[in-house]
Amino acid sequence: MTPTETVTILRQFNEWRRGGDIEQPGPLAVGEAIDAAIEIIESAEEDRALCDKLAGILTRTANVLKGEPKPLHRHSWHDLPEVAQRLVAAAGQNTVNAMLAHSRKAGKQRARKPVAKHGGETFKP
Repeated sequence: MTPTETVTILRQFNEWRRGGDIEQPGPLAVGEAIDAAIEIIESAEEDRALCDKLAGILTRTANVLKGEPKPLHRHSWHDLPEVAQRLVAAAGQNTVNAMLAHSRKAGKQRARKPVAKHGGETFKP
C-alpha cells in the first residue's frame, strides 16, 4: 500500500469515527492501512537515525579539516571535498598515501576477531 493510499484510508476512517456522513471503511482496509502506517513510521525512524549518524561524521570531519568552530557555531559541509583536496595537495600525495595505508592497517587490526584455543584445536568464535 502506498503512503497516499494509507493516508486516504486513515483519513476516511477518522472522519467516519468522528461522526462524518460517510460510509464506514472496511475493517480489513483499515487494518492494512494501520500496518502500512506503522512500517512508514518505523522506516522514517531508521532513516532519521542514519541521518543523525552521518551528520555526526560530517561534523567531526569538518572540525578536523577546518579546525574547531567558534562557540555556538558549526562549519558548513558543502565544501568538505574541496577542503580535503587542498590539504592533500599541500601535504603531498606520498604523505597522504602513507596516512591512508596506516589507517587501513589500523582498521584491519581492530576488525580481527580473537582466536581462541580449545583442547588443542584452534577455532574462531
